[in-house]
Amino acid sequence: MFRIPSVFYHGKSYNLITFGVFAALASMAGYYIAFFYLYCNGVQIGNYAWIIILFFVLPNLIFAKIFSIFSMGLKKFYKNLRHHLNETSFYHQGGVFGFILSTVCLFYILRIPFFLLSDAICFGGLATMFIGRLGCYNYGCCVGKPTQQKYGTVYSDPEAKICREVPEFYGIPLIPVQLIASGIDLLLFCLCFIVIFNYPYSGIITIIFIVGLNLKRIIIQPWRWKDPSNKISYQWAAVTLILTFVFIVFFLYISGEMLFVKEKLKISQNSVNNLTYILTDPKLILPILTGGIINFIAYGIHGKKLGTYFNIDP
Repeated sequence: MFRIPSVFYHGKSYNLITFGVFAALASMAGYYIAFFYLYCNGVQIGNYAWIIILFFVLPNLIFAKIFSIFSMGLKKFYKNLRHHLNETSFYHQGGVFGFILSTVCLFYILRIPFFLLSDAICFGGLATMFIGRLGCYNYGCCVGKPTQQKYGTVYSDPEAKICREVPEFYGIPLIPVQLIASGIDLLLFCLCFIVIFNYPYSGIITIIFIVGLNLKRIIIQPWRWKDPSNKISYQWAAVTLILTFVFIVFFLYISGEMLFVKEKLKISQNSVNNLTYILTDPKLILPILTGGIINFIAYGIHGKKLGTYFNIDP
């Protein structure tokens, strides 16, 4: 299958990575969808755009980076701290923890009903992950195990991540778990559309996101290749995310936050005007573009050596 080159520009002291473009576009699509959902439910999103973007970009990246510490163990990480901090590795499940924390913080800061806020973020998040996993597939990260089946994906770009880090996988068919994950994300996104049209009650989209996303991880994890040095149990991390969400729902419910309240969102002629506002208002375009740029910098700019940020000695 045709794939875009992993590196689309080689500079003298830096490289621009195609995955960064996927990450930027994916995040911007997610922000737009979340803002559209909130605006159609009566939230004056222009007043909150900057704080929402910053609260989701930064904790997502920070927690996704923290997960890289757990992948190798604290002792090994701190043994060569500068080297490991300079690596470009991020872990998706850590980012989900960051999203949960951000949603709780924004709820208390903005006082937008929690499940309305979480539904908007999860709805946009599914679009982000659908596009992002396509980026993973193109870049050669989060790959599947070797397979003899005809549907296997072969990486022959020496700059693809898997070819750099595991040269013996060069030209070897691998299970295309990224495409499988992306397809499931798309199905969950479509399921949310069905909910919006037929069951527009707060919290349902959030449940679809948390449960669907983590069941997906549990199901497809046995097909994914994992470096023997990676100490993260992704299935247990998925179970922990589900239990964390259940605890938060229970705590908010007993605190008076309403679940399964009918939402105001209606797909109608007025939604076209709402979409036009979301796509054209500078108060929204600038923070969304800023979020996309931050994600591109995090995922798309490597140093002279691929897989590192800065050109420093090991």
